[in-house]
Amino acid sequence: MNMQPVLIPHTKDEDREIKCLKVIEATRDLINENSIQPTTEVMDAYNAMSIIENYAEVAIDLETTGLNYMLDQIHGIALGVEGKEWYMCGKALYPALAWLKDSGKNPDILWVGHNIKFDMHFLQRYGVTLNNVADTQIAQWLVDENSELALKSLAKIRLGYRHDLPDFGKLQGIIKVPMGYKKMEDVSIYDIPLDVLADYGARDARLTLELWQVLKHDLEVEGMSHNFFNIEMPFLKVLLGTENNGLYIDQYQVNVLEREFRGEMDRLLEEWNSLTGGVNPNSVKQLSKLLFEEMKLPVQDKTDKGTPKTDALTLQRLVGRDPSGAIAALMKYRKFEKLMSTYIYVMMENVVDGRLHGSFNQTGTVTGRLSSNNPNLQNIPARGKEGSRLREAFVAERYDREDGYEFVVCDYSQIELRMLAHCTQDDAMIKTFVDDGDPHQLTADKAGVERYIGKTLNFAMVYGAGPRTIADTIEKTGKERPKVGDVRQWLDDLMENSPDFKKWKYSVIDDARRDGFIKTIGGRKRRLPEINHFDKGLRAASERYAVNSLIQGSCADLIKDAMLSIHPLLNQYGAKMLAQVHDELVFEVPKRTSSAFMDTVKEVMESVQSKYNISVPIKAEPGHGISWSDAK
Repeated sequence: MNMQPVLIPHTKDEDREIKCLKVIEATRDLINENSIQPTTEVMDAYNAMSIIENYAEVAIDLETTGLNYMLDQIHGIALGVEGKEWYMCGKALYPALAWLKDSGKNPDILWVGHNIKFDMHFLQRYGVTLNNVADTQIAQWLVDENSELALKSLAKIRLGYRHDLPDFGKLQGIIKVPMGYKKMEDVSIYDIPLDVLADYGARDARLTLELWQVLKHDLEVEGMSHNFFNIEMPFLKVLLGTENNGLYIDQYQVNVLEREFRGEMDRLLEEWNSLTGGVNPNSVKQLSKLLFEEMKLPVQDKTDKGTPKTDALTLQRLVGRDPSGAIAALMKYRKFEKLMSTYIYVMMENVVDGRLHGSFNQTGTVTGRLSSNNPNLQNIPARGKEGSRLREAFVAERYDREDGYEFVVCDYSQIELRMLAHCTQDDAMIKTFVDDGDPHQLTADKAGVERYIGKTLNFAMVYGAGPRTIADTIEKTGKERPKVGDVRQWLDDLMENSPDFKKWKYSVIDDARRDGFIKTIGGRKRRLPEINHFDKGLRAASERYAVNSLIQGSCADLIKDAMLSIHPLLNQYGAKMLAQVHDELVFEVPKRTSSAFMDTVKEVMESVQSKYNISVPIKAEPGHGISWSDAK
């Protein structure tokens, strides 16, 4: 999407300037010991650009009117090279953007940014593409995934800055009082004095470039330069395109769901009020008093502060003891309240050009799996009546036309258990997958339990869950809660009948104790600083992380590899990548090419088996349909 820049002029109101004068100097002292004058004139911009283009590494940082990369605008561009930095805004912004259209494609310039994908979204709308990039946030994550990743924090941790380095929120707080605003969100970027904003933006560019000088050395030392330049930076561009595509929403269907779900909420709330006398269902204190004092139901569990829990599992345990039906009404009310607040409102309010755009975060987890926010597209329910109906609202564009599109969804089948079989070299598990058998029944047989328990135990092996967590998981499915002692016995029996898994698990822990980290199948490190800690609890947690991170992190490597391989093939089929939901990829494809595209995606996703010499078959299962629900 190409949009012409729309800039709100910086206010020249005298009263406003007088109000701000009192805080300018104090604010600048917080930002930078040297004042950077904003570059606002065209000739000044050209002079700066003539200097910048002589450098091989240029830091870039945008200041924008907000965080919505589809709707907000660029206020200014901070650029930094060794020993110099600028903040270009006003009249200088237009020639800077025009210059970046050419310079951004220059293979001899490395554009360095902190969370640079955010800036690239805004620049893309002005026709600017940065071909050669380095993201210091991702570099730090590869160097130490356990560390703080915010720029200001890293300036102190990695660069040794000792004075305060305020973020934009701090500037808003400083300006809020003299401007007479009541809320922080009322303070816009145009309320910040321009010379203060120039100092702030230029400082961040300088810090980013200084941080890069440290991190490119660290990447070499840690053996992560290949992962950074050949995997993570290309993958950043895959996610950039994915986020820009978004998912098309059937607003009529969303409005239907909103009316239905709100009607259910109102009905259930009325029923709850009539049964409880108007207890606030969202007040833990009132609900606790009702359940445990007035209804005299037994306390099931307590919080860390010693107060009775009123969470979903507690209500599930108590619903059979409540003949009035109040708890049943509350559980249903909470379900619809969550559907409304987490999904329906988001689908109604955050749509741009008919599509819902989110963010996928490369550094959101320590294992390497993507996380998602604004909104969380990985958290759209896939099961149950309501979940299916929600996914029906995600439709392919022009799905009702011959020349329209349809969804193609392809996900890995039992990828974590297959990775577990490969890592452990457990003969029985390998044979089960080679023969297309049932790994959950295999585990159930080893532990002497029913299949549904075997399924839970399998994921306990992957995630390192203990007896209490396993008991909770089984109970949440609606089955009778097992005794913790029985679960412990199941785990003992499973380990006794899984000598290959047992040997592998302790070898992973021993290696982690020796090295301080484990390595995923793609070569990323998961550092475990507490693996040799004197505290037994911290040490045990690190041991679980070692096993879990090896499996989960390696699976993340596989789907990342598949996405990188699929991305250059998209144009051939007219396809768009829309989302990654853990082990599932979501695409929008013209109907005429969807069948061939499904075959290609399946082949590429399964090809990781030979690429990484995995001991068991890797299976990808594609589907298609006019909606996300139909395709799944």
